[in-house]
Amino acid sequence: MNSSKIEELAITFLKEIFLRSDFIKTSFAEGDKKPLVDGDISIYQDTSGRNEDLIGTIPVQIKGKTVKNISPKSPSFALKKGYLEGLKNIGGVLLLVVFAEKSNPTNRKAFYAHLFPFQIENLLREMMKHGQKQKNIPLKELPNDPGKLLRICYQAKDIQQKSAYNIQVSSEEFSKIEKLSFTLPEPLDDNMLRPIQIGTYLSRDNIDAVIEISTKDGTKIPRNLGLYLIPVEYTYQPIEYPIRSGEIVFHDSQKKRLSEKRYTLAFSPGLSLTIDRTNNECKIELSIQDVLYYAYRDLEFLKSWTDSGAIYIDEQEIFKAEITSEDFLIFNKNYQTLSDLYKLFEIIEVDSRLIRLEDLTKDVLEELKKYVQFFVYKKTPKFKSEKSFLLDKIMIGDNHLHFVCIHDVDTGIWNCFSLTSAPMWSCMVVNSDNKTSYNHLITAYDLLTGGKELRGTLNLHSEKFIASYERILNYTPDTEKQFFRGIATDTVIELITGADLNPLRRQEFLSMAKKLNEWLLSYEPENQVFLINQWQILHREGLFTPELEKEIRALKRSLVNKDIRCEIACAILLGQFDDMQDLMEQLLQTERKLIESWPIYYLFEHREDPYEIPDLNENREWQTFLTSAWQEETMMRLKQVAPNLADEKLIVQPPIENNQLY
Repeated sequence: MNSSKIEELAITFLKEIFLRSDFIKTSFAEGDKKPLVDGDISIYQDTSGRNEDLIGTIPVQIKGKTVKNISPKSPSFALKKGYLEGLKNIGGVLLLVVFAEKSNPTNRKAFYAHLFPFQIENLLREMMKHGQKQKNIPLKELPNDPGKLLRICYQAKDIQQKSAYNIQVSSEEFSKIEKLSFTLPEPLDDNMLRPIQIGTYLSRDNIDAVIEISTKDGTKIPRNLGLYLIPVEYTYQPIEYPIRSGEIVFHDSQKKRLSEKRYTLAFSPGLSLTIDRTNNECKIELSIQDVLYYAYRDLEFLKSWTDSGAIYIDEQEIFKAEITSEDFLIFNKNYQTLSDLYKLFEIIEVDSRLIRLEDLTKDVLEELKKYVQFFVYKKTPKFKSEKSFLLDKIMIGDNHLHFVCIHDVDTGIWNCFSLTSAPMWSCMVVNSDNKTSYNHLITAYDLLTGGKELRGTLNLHSEKFIASYERILNYTPDTEKQFFRGIATDTVIELITGADLNPLRRQEFLSMAKKLNEWLLSYEPENQVFLINQWQILHREGLFTPELEKEIRALKRSLVNKDIRCEIACAILLGQFDDMQDLMEQLLQTERKLIESWPIYYLFEHREDPYEIPDLNENREWQTFLTSAWQEETMMRLKQVAPNLADEKLIVQPPIENNQLY
């Protein structure tokens, strides 16, 4: 069968299809034709076919082809570069292709593709990128249903009209975008089972549409863009039930679908499992998180999993696989070290959520080794020192550990404990005449306060905090108790300052400051300094009440012309900043500098900033993980929906609502 006969049969077949719609009229040329165009399709708003009811016409290009077998999947049709360029110059066409079986030409099937300027631009760009002289155009099956057929024609007209505009948008105008809009041939299924492409990049799975950007002034500008609509289950979503293996339980795991048969369980930002139901294969991915607490839990979970082979969700066994930790090089390299460190910090009561692995340098690990041996493995440490008493400080990033090591001369054994576990210390106070000195008992906390090191000390043993002060007070003569409480007040101030400077330890420091200050108030309930300290702690904790405000107002009124510094503190707590600044002007420069160094002044300097107390139970690495996963997913989808954009500068931001729209 020659080509003209094939095309004639194709035209006849297409006419039969379009005749099924009363809203469509065809004018397909046979024999002599215009270049690149084989006629057109007219769309009417009713069945009358009158000129005044004409909505528009769509130019068409018709092709016929015989094949051995018609593929059940949508095929493609090759067009040369010059042909595509010609189609672009005339504004494009709706490409209609009819495939017929060679052995039985009556067995036919029709397909279509939108070849309008935006689509052709994308095709030519891809051809240039890959050095192609022709391009296989992906086709979609032309439906027989009249309603669906009409919707396809409407969509072709919409694409034709919008892609005819090649409007350049400046970066300034692009920043004024208020929304994106597009016209679909039919409504989307509310129960999408897979991601859907929308745009002008031709593919069999793509929904053909032109994206319009709307600026704040209401201007709509058609753009050659592509979008991906992602069902929510294709993005990471929280798993509402706990996941357990051994003693390790994850309460914040995430899951997402990769395809109809593949999905990923992210137990944590560092440990995930990808399951393929088509072949029952699974892939485990492990990366060491930067925070010791979470890194250890990942490794311990994996170890329990390898030992038992089971994972439980809400105490129901959902997965069982025979795996071995020896297969994980990263596991073998890190498990024992991290396990030892986790146990050490647990024993000395250091929150391992505050320890970053990047701070555990080779030198730091070497210093910690002796304490691992002592506290974890109960082995006697060895110190190259002739002294019987050692104070040891180990820096971990900006923080540090303080240990006391005592050598028993009789046994030759060294004993180690945290500095703050020591029962009591003494300090020497020198009078102004530099002659008389006194020894005062103080706690280790006050010792650290004097050196401004309390705020950086990790092993504070806060559960022993108040007991240490009560023990010292019992040994302190009545004449010196006021002095001791003054030292304790300095520690309260140091703890509040530490909370301001280190958000991750705010809860810890504020809790300690409040307990110590309440202990001081139990001895002097009317002490103005103690009261102000208590109020500023409550202010930071978000526990400021109208009743407290009344108490502060009453105190402020009683202080007028008596104690200007306490009056200033009250004004700051009440938010009376104009009043506070007027009072500051009455002070000498040295006094103003002193107040500016107090933590109460922090509330004035940061009055516009929310005082946030992070929840250490929330793994902060989740946000980084989810953002990174979203960006990777987005880049992958972008390369599918818009291959030419892969090499361009892109701004990728997480979705605003429910991770649904990419």
